[in-house]
Amino acid sequence: MTEGKEAVKEVKEFLAKSKPALIVNRVPQKTLDFFYLLAKEDCSDDYGMALKHLCDFYKGAVGFGFERTEMKVDLLSEQVAELQSESQVQPQEKQNVIRTVDGKEKVIKDE
Repeated sequence: MTEGKEAVKEVKEFLAKSKPALIVNRVPQKTLDFFYLLAKEDCSDDYGMALKHLCDFYKGAVGFGFERTEMKVDLLSEQVAELQSESQVQPQEKQNVIRTVDGKEKVIKDE
């Protein structure tokens, strides 16, 4: 009887030291099949590494939601629009301007 109690004690100690398992419910079958395939092909059937891979991708590519991606797209769109407007600007005729000591500008017309 004491051997059984010792074995139970050893199992409890082992379980206390080990990290808890992750249990996920209510996952659509197509999503679950994709996750299993991802784990099999990219992570050697290691579900923990597959989950880490997905989390790293989410943090790196998507950020928090789609805000990071949308922000970068907006920034790039603004830069493209600015470059397009710069290429459409016509060069103005060169004017000879002289600045006087008191800060006034005088335009000298070519004759």
